[in-house]
Amino acid sequence: MPELNLEKVVELTRRFYAEAEHMGDVASEYSREEVIAFLRSNVAGLRREVEGMSQKQLAYRAPGVPDGPDESGDEEHFDTSQIMTHMATGTAFHWWNMTRAMRHERPPMPRPPEGTTTTGKKKSGLGAGGWKGLQADELCKLLEETVDGFITYVKQLPEDTGDARSSFGLFRDMTPHDWLFAVAAHTGAHLLQIREMKSMPDFPQA
Repeated sequence: MPELNLEKVVELTRRFYAEAEHMGDVASEYSREEVIAFLRSNVAGLRREVEGMSQKQLAYRAPGVPDGPDESGDEEHFDTSQIMTHMATGTAFHWWNMTRAMRHERPPMPRPPEGTTTTGKKKSGLGAGGWKGLQADELCKLLEETVDGFITYVKQLPEDTGDARSSFGLFRDMTPHDWLFAVAAHTGAHLLQIREMKSMPDFPQA
C-alpha cells in the first residue's frame, strides 16, 4: 500500500460516512506503527497551525455557516476552538469504543469548563463535543495529552486482538485497529479543515 497521506484519508472518511466503505477495508492494510506515526504527524501539524492563534482567529468560521438556532451546525461549521476540543473528545470516544471491544476500563473523557456550552448536533456521536473558552496553547495541550494517553493504551495491546469488536452508529463491527485508524483519519480531516479556513481571504490576520 502507498504511504498514508491526508488526501487519501479524507477521501476514505467521505466514503465511510456515505456508507460506501468500511473503515477496516483500508485500516487493515497499514501496521499499527504506520497509523500511530500518521496520527502523531497530524497532531504535530495541528500544533503548527493553531499555536499562536489569537482569540479572534480561533473564533473564525468559514463563510456560509448557519445562523440562529442552528449556528453550531456540525463539524464542517466549527471554529478552530471547537474543532480542537472536538478532536480531543472524539479521540476519547474512539478510545472508549476500543476499551469496550477489549473489555477494559473506560478511559477519561475531556470535559469543558463549568458552564461552557458544547456545540454540534446533539444526537451525533462525532458532531457534538466542541467548546470555546481555551487559549491556543491550551487547545494544543488538551489534544496532545489526550492523544498521548490514547497511544500509550494502544501500544500495550497485543498485536492480535482476536475477535474483539465493538460498534457505535455507523462504526459497525470495528476492531481495535479500526478504531485507531478512525482517530488518525479524524485528526487528518480536521487538520485539512483548519488549513483551508486559514487560507480564506477573510481569515483574521491577528
